Amino acid sequence: MAIAAMSTFALSWLAVALAYAFAVLITARVLAELFLMGRVQKHALEFYPDLAAMAAPSGAFNKVSFGIWIRPWAALLLLGPLCLLLPVIGGAFLFVLLSYLNSRFLVNDAADNIASSAEVQHFIKANRIELMALGILATLLNFVPLFGLLSPWATGSAVCHLTMRHLIRLSTRTPCRVNPGSAQ
Repeated sequence: MAIAAMSTFALSWLAVALAYAFAVLITARVLAELFLMGRVQKHALEFYPDLAAMAAPSGAFNKVSFGIWIRPWAALLLLGPLCLLLPVIGGAFLFVLLSYLNSRFLVNDAADNIASSAEVQHFIKANRIELMALGILATLLNFVPLFGLLSPWATGSAVCHLTMRHLIRLSTRTPCRVNPGSAQ
């Protein structure tokens, strides 16, 4: 009887924790999509005149494949609870997973109107370690006072520059040409 009550309590706690994490992620994604990433991408494109010339108009709809959009959510919903069930190392795994997804979710917005779905998939496959390292760094920098307020902008900017440099390399197969003085 006591074991059943404890397991019911543990399952209800797990459900509440997952619902809270899901609500926070949805809120952050909506805010980043509506208010931040368009401005960050527009500013980052000033450094990459070759990509800015190829970019679709800002009102154009870029069709993103369903797999690119659903995979991070599936990873979160499937791996998140598994990480919570691991006794000692689950917290570290969850930290790494959420840090990776923090930067991974921004890739679609960073490549909006400048890359095809195939190019975005290639970028994600080729740069998983970089995205994970960027996500871990951004998550750790959230703990620095006052930087946490700028963290969404810094993370979005870093993901935009990482994505755009990859797209330039992919299109030219030569080292990146960056125009550092254009945004001053």
